[in-house]
Amino acid sequence: MAAGLFAIRPAPDLDDIAAAIGDYLGLPTVSVAPQDAEAHFGWIARFFGMDVTASSARTQELLGWTPTGPTLIEDIAAGAYALPE
Repeated sequence: MAAGLFAIRPAPDLDDIAAAIGDYLGLPTVSVAPQDAEAHFGWIARFFGMDVTASSARTQELLGWTPTGPTLIEDIAAGAYALPE
């Protein structure tokens, strides 16, 4: 019964994630056209183009649950994914 249940908020766009990482690191980000992605990113470009979104709507409905805590963008801005120095 637990298969297909997700505890997530709506996922931000990849552009927003990249911008948050760039802001945290103090680096500029640029948009890359889909036709140029493989030349720019190499083999990993195919993953950036995949639609692998998930929703917690079913989990919220089934369990009466509501997401709390920071969003992914807020976590990135706070350094939650940075390596310890």
